[in-house]
Amino acid sequence: MNSYRVEYGTDALIFRQNEAIVEERSCSGDDYDRFRQWIDTYNKALEELHNRKAFLETGKELYTWLDEKGFLKNALEHGETPLIIEFQIPKRSDEIQDAFIEVPWELLADEKGWLAQDQTIKFSPVRRIGEEKPKDEKSVPSQYRLNTLFMAASPRNVKPELNYELEESAILHLHTKYGLEMDLFVEESGELEQLIRLAANRKPVDVVHISCHGNIKDNKPILCLENDTGNPKEVNPDDFSDIFSENRPALTFLSACKSAEAHETDNTSENKQLSSFSHALIKRGFPALLGWSGSVYDSEAIRFASALYHELTISSTVENAVARARASLFVPPKEERAEEKINHESRNWHLARLYLGTDGGGKINESNKQRFDRQKDSGIKEFLGKKEKGLEVAGRNEFVGRRREIQKILKEFKENSQAGVLIHGMGNQGKSSLAARIANRMHNHKILLVYGKKGDERFYSARNVLNEFKSVTSENETVKLI
Repeated sequence: MNSYRVEYGTDALIFRQNEAIVEERSCSGDDYDRFRQWIDTYNKALEELHNRKAFLETGKELYTWLDEKGFLKNALEHGETPLIIEFQIPKRSDEIQDAFIEVPWELLADEKGWLAQDQTIKFSPVRRIGEEKPKDEKSVPSQYRLNTLFMAASPRNVKPELNYELEESAILHLHTKYGLEMDLFVEESGELEQLIRLAANRKPVDVVHISCHGNIKDNKPILCLENDTGNPKEVNPDDFSDIFSENRPALTFLSACKSAEAHETDNTSENKQLSSFSHALIKRGFPALLGWSGSVYDSEAIRFASALYHELTISSTVENAVARARASLFVPPKEERAEEKINHESRNWHLARLYLGTDGGGKINESNKQRFDRQKDSGIKEFLGKKEKGLEVAGRNEFVGRRREIQKILKEFKENSQAGVLIHGMGNQGKSSLAARIANRMHNHKILLVYGKKGDERFYSARNVLNEFKSVTSENETVKLI
């Protein structure tokens, strides 16, 4: 298997094939201006509706500069599909190296068009910051099926509201579409602190997926998460790194607009330092970061995520999974094919950027063995069905629009200041489905259901309720107390 890497060092640009140097070029004093021009052109085009021409011209310029002595032609001729080229800089990089890593390499194009669009090539760049550890020193892939934590943050009064439940549902139902399995735990609060607690409870974690708004404010990247009341809480890379200091996953997917967009940092030198939220987290010790270099459509983010997790659950490397997920965006969705639309072209295929640290990349897991004794819909489909045949509540893909109620109830249970929670309202409005959703979120608790139709008030007597506790415990002391 051929591997390709381009290193921008202190004095030289080094091209490698299978670790062997195949080309070496002196670094130019004009490189920073060249890199900066490509980055600025790309960022400006992202804000324009008709940007195809600008992207294609930039891609051809990148190709010409990189292929001065035939490095790319050789890779296209002898490389595997997908074609992965790694762009590497030192961990303690200077301004020119930081600009090099933030160049929009995704746009590479020859006279036939974008390399990423060619389904026989499926080109995808990887950005590595720091020298990769030897294989025998890297983290060992998990021997269980993929363990993923998902959290969406959609604060009050922040528009547009994210379609986070559709994104969650797309990941959850990969097993339906492809016959695959994964462990997926959802943190409903939108708070980073609560996500950290879940990571500690479900370690070791393979992937953390955060769906939220992102932006660049005053040359500083931020994620828009939530506080304990559901209001906006802006988090910068330092905040994120400090709070998420333990149980860091093999891959962090920041599915937020501009989470991988290059921006100027505070720097007094003549050459301005360039970075991104994802870039900054790699330098702070995260193994691998996946983010978006601009504003992404919900529909394309969901399609990308579905393809990505399909690959990861069959033990694909992170690099290949990203490449194939990117290539999938060039294929028209089924609904468009059904309508015989032949002019489909993704607008967001180039936005996904994968950054790796010294320990990042490769396979995350190598088995489908189940780690946790928990069914994918425990407390959901069977919540009422256990008591009366045919009586079921909404599954996770069917149950939407109750985020604030879920947050309120979980917050009440965490504070433990009341005897409990009462959900009330007219019939068929989703009260039982809401209760089931809460039960599914409380991973360390057993579910106990007391149920009876109108006229069966005896089911709710103190004696009967206490006796029901025997169904979830076998401890002698507890049974004796009951």
